[in-house]
Amino acid sequence: MGKKAPTLKDVAQRAGVSRMAVSAVINNMQSTVRVAPATRERIFEAMAELRYQPNVTARSLRRQQTDTIGFYNGHGYIDMRDPFAPSVFQGLQSAASSFSNHLLLYNGFHLKEQDAVRHKLLSSKADGVVIWPAPGDEALVASLAGTDKPLIQFAEAYPGLPAVVTDDYRGAHALAAHLAERGRTNILFRRGVAPLRSEVDRYQAFADAAGEFGLSLTTTMPADRFDHLTDQEKELIRRGSPAGPFSAVACWHDASAMQVMRHCLREGIQVPDDIALAGIDGFAWREFPPERPLTTVVIDWSLLAHQCVELLIERVHGREIPDRTIVPGRLRIGATT
Repeated sequence: MGKKAPTLKDVAQRAGVSRMAVSAVINNMQSTVRVAPATRERIFEAMAELRYQPNVTARSLRRQQTDTIGFYNGHGYIDMRDPFAPSVFQGLQSAASSFSNHLLLYNGFHLKEQDAVRHKLLSSKADGVVIWPAPGDEALVASLAGTDKPLIQFAEAYPGLPAVVTDDYRGAHALAAHLAERGRTNILFRRGVAPLRSEVDRYQAFADAAGEFGLSLTTTMPADRFDHLTDQEKELIRRGSPAGPFSAVACWHDASAMQVMRHCLREGIQVPDDIALAGIDGFAWREFPPERPLTTVVIDWSLLAHQCVELLIERVHGREIPDRTIVPGRLRIGATT
């Protein structure tokens, strides 16, 4: 017969502490049982000497937790070449790791019917799930409200579930104020094809600011979800509006501004001499190198994701969290305005 595996009692005896102290260290329960740093070190040394391995499955069953946080991407596939993705996953992973949690990704069923998505999320093995809602997910979020599963929204705030969002309204308003200060009074504003709450809030803030500062505002939508320019947009940039040539193009996010910059480079349009360009997000696209950055509202997406996980852990432990947590952005004046 093989040698009997060491038990928690063996570790406690080797370290000269109680079994409760060993259990507290193994389960990372500093908030309920205080264990001095020196004692914790002795416990870890005893575990190493005895080659003690905690029974993770049994511990999870006792605590009715899996130490796993889920991330549901309602948008489906995320291109890791997009600077948005690394920022988000850095925040998710660093926060999960700080709580000794695993990160489980859910992105293979976003095209299924709402009831199927709801069932998948509520029956998942994760203790809680961060949800990044897609356009049209308002009904899904509402259907998840009031369930026992700890859930939190990332970047969008539909009614029914708590959310961590950026201050889209204030950021877009500050961008419009900056353009007004620079004398850019005839502005083309590019919206998005998807009716996200963040997109709507940014447009509404910019429109409100345009009225406040006396700006002439023309609104367009791109050709597709990749923000390619329509023929109408290209013509508007070339000819202007009844109010005269456009002095600036403002975009609801930086990926849209990137497509405008590509068009300007192809057509020989000088930015900002011929036309100014601005966006919102703060990403480092190659069209805007460090020596020529885009004027934008910088959002710390890693911090946003990190706070989602922190608050979700609070909910997992039965504690109340705010309905909405707002992370402010900051206006970065670059070389394009």
